[in-house]
Amino acid sequence: MIRHFIVLLLLPLMLFSLTGCYDARGVETLSYAVAIGIDKGNSNLLRLSLQFASPRL
Repeated sequence: MIRHFIVLLLLPLMLFSLTGCYDARGVETLSYAVAIGIDKGNSNLLRLSLQFASPRL
């Protein structure tokens, strides 16, 4: 009796944990920074420059 209860309790947990993500995005589809530059700008303010690599889809 208790064994059936444990199985019925664990079965939905296993079914939901084994499902996949339908809207997941892989790393190869995201842009990422390949170069970061910090310069001294006008009136001693810092200026941040970024260069991004955008993958082809």
